[in-house]
Amino acid sequence: MVHTAAKRGRTGQRLELGLQLRQLREGCGLGDRGGGLTRKQAVQGLRVSEATLLRIETGALNFRNVGDLRKLLDRYGVTDEEIIESLTNLNRESGQRDWLTQFPTPAGMPTFVGLEPEARSMRAYHPTLVYGLLQTEAYARALLEAHKPVEENTSEFVRSSVELRMRRQDVLTREDPVKLRVILGEAALRYPVGGY
Repeated sequence: MVHTAAKRGRTGQRLELGLQLRQLREGCGLGDRGGGLTRKQAVQGLRVSEATLLRIETGALNFRNVGDLRKLLDRYGVTDEEIIESLTNLNRESGQRDWLTQFPTPAGMPTFVGLEPEARSMRAYHPTLVYGLLQTEAYARALLEAHKPVEENTSEFVRSSVELRMRRQDVLTREDPVKLRVILGEAALRYPVGGY
């Protein structure tokens, strides 16, 4: 569980943009029986697909073309220039590259890792391994090397994954560190990984 602070990184900005757009779509009063629009109705005649709008509303993407965002806001009946400007700025800022994009990560991981720097507190449980933010570089490398034949990972993948894991630990040593509460199973402390 991650509790976010006020300052937002790229992931948090995309999530906020998506949440606001979803609320505008659902509350616009332009759909059937005066309710909100469905995603399918919202994208009719636009260059944005229903699947793309879903990914934008869930924070996975932002608009590549601000004109599409403006057309969508117009469709939702948003005329307040301050709101339009705020959302277009949020879209632009959320589209800038994050440090995380230089690392290969499994599906779903970028969103989770992208929110870690914004967290004030985190809680985790792992029954068999030391939690990732608490792993040493040697432990993380040994763990990834042990899974290399099974997952067919390259040495470059292992190197970059260890580098990412070590960089993620910055949340523990920054000026206002995250409050981390971790419960580990006894096996996590007793099971040797690569001699560590």
